[in-house]
Amino acid sequence: MAHEELSAGYFRFAGNSLDQGYMGARQQATALGNIDSIVRMLLIKQDPSLKRRDFEIPVLVKPGSWEAFVGLAVLGGWRLARPFYDRFMERAADRSADKVFESGDEEAVNKQIRLVMSTITYYVNTASHLKRAPGGSIAGIIVHENGTIAIPNDEGEFFYVPLECFRLFIDLNPNLLRDISSIVDEQCTLTIGAIENQQKIRATIDHQNKSIFCPNESDEMILPELQHGDEVTLEGEIVRGHSINNSLGFRYGDYTLNCTSRQGSVVQYKEAVFSRCRLTAVVDRRNAKGDVVLVKPKLAIIEIVTLDDNLLRDR
Repeated sequence: MAHEELSAGYFRFAGNSLDQGYMGARQQATALGNIDSIVRMLLIKQDPSLKRRDFEIPVLVKPGSWEAFVGLAVLGGWRLARPFYDRFMERAADRSADKVFESGDEEAVNKQIRLVMSTITYYVNTASHLKRAPGGSIAGIIVHENGTIAIPNDEGEFFYVPLECFRLFIDLNPNLLRDISSIVDEQCTLTIGAIENQQKIRATIDHQNKSIFCPNESDEMILPELQHGDEVTLEGEIVRGHSINNSLGFRYGDYTLNCTSRQGSVVQYKEAVFSRCRLTAVVDRRNAKGDVVLVKPKLAIIEIVTLDDNLLRDR
């Protein structure tokens, strides 16, 4: 498709509710406004001189989906990214726009736009991997020499992100995608796509992971009896241990709670992994910013007493 070939990426809504390619005017305004703010924010992070400038995003609506393409510096003969064009015109002074682009500046512009779309895609996939917005500090990350970041989740699984994308999204507002993801429901999904090293990458926000990006303030608290700051003693099973991100998984009832040690490494509890135990810990419901808002509590371990030596079987 010509639009995809001339774009850095796209935001695509699809589903039964869009079978005729229609979206309500209010929803379109919400989607476009959020796309505009996200793209502009990430571009300004790369180049603060672009602040308070404007640009346009072409929108294609077709049966079965609604798509907004984030174009490159020139799309179909008309200039799409006005702030970049203006900026390079200022630098060029007495040269025409064509000469500016011929000098190689167009590719520099396109690189910035492509990085924005790749960053948004990795942001969504990282959030889905962590089951939370990836703002603030992330424990246990590994920086590889090839320029990638390995990010562990509570299950000890790693997701790999380019360092330049990680640097752009790590301190973003966790509500970055709240508005656009609010449109998602059981019959409508949002796919975000980008081109990285000539390879297509994508991320999806659907009804299953929507709450990560658009939390429902009425969501019921998991294990409400575990109040933030309380010291509690619970019986359950240690179902995993991960020394790199210094965490244990403690299965309590129907939930597996992430645990860290109040003092030292969780390695000191390695004998308790895969065993039933009595765990004493302090309840922590703080998010990455320190706000006491987590629906699912974390535990800071004080003591673990093993109740038996039987290994847990696969479930």
